[in-house]
Amino acid sequence: MPDSEKRRFKRFNKDYTIHYVTEEHPKIKYDISKIKNISEGGILFTTSKPFKKGNIVSLKIRLPQAGDYVIFKVQVIDSVEIGKDMLYNIRAMFLNIDEGTKEMLRKISE
Repeated sequence: MPDSEKRRFKRFNKDYTIHYVTEEHPKIKYDISKIKNISEGGILFTTSKPFKKGNIVSLKIRLPQAGDYVIFKVQVIDSVEIGKDMLYNIRAMFLNIDEGTKEMLRKISE
């Protein structure tokens, strides 16, 4: 079964900038990255380092509907190297988001 058939939520290709930090290194300042796609259930973004499956990451994203940054906690599903020792796709699912935030994510396609 193709991955697209397993997805519960439609993904939208967006070019938003995000700021991220792992809970393993909370004192390190946020790094900056780009979203590749986002949905109500999760996100795909790139980083300069791999993450371990299960890592908890805090993301700050400026969503157009919010007017300011929205902070999300995500859990890493997988980390795939796309550039030899320098670029990784991080696939992660959102943790504990409220209905208002879910609604903002649903409206991203508009």
